[in-house]
Amino acid sequence: LAWWIEDRQKPGVKIGEELQSSWHLVEDYALVARTSDPQTKLAIVVVAGITPFATHAAGEFLTNPQYLDDFYQKLPPDSQKKNVEILIRTNIVDGDPGPPQVVASYFW
Repeated sequence: LAWWIEDRQKPGVKIGEELQSSWHLVEDYALVARTSDPQTKLAIVVVAGITPFATHAAGEFLTNPQYLDDFYQKLPPDSQKKNVEILIRTNIVDGDPGPPQVVASYFW
């Protein structure tokens, strides 16, 4: 079983590429995306992990204000109003996801 996340802006670069014969993972990845619906102008948030471990870590990222505050404090002020995709990484420790870590982000 192989999985990875590929960046359209860097074709051929595979993040988290793994060949697994079991669910014994040491790291996992998720994407968090926020955009606005053009008709309603309301925010749409999508969270998707490669496995449930990363989905859990991405949920922690979104629901713990400290993670979001830390993320947005490193960015220009106008970034909070833009659409964003965030790549989240987590270490798997004793079968549980560790804290979320922001690997990359893209704003438009």
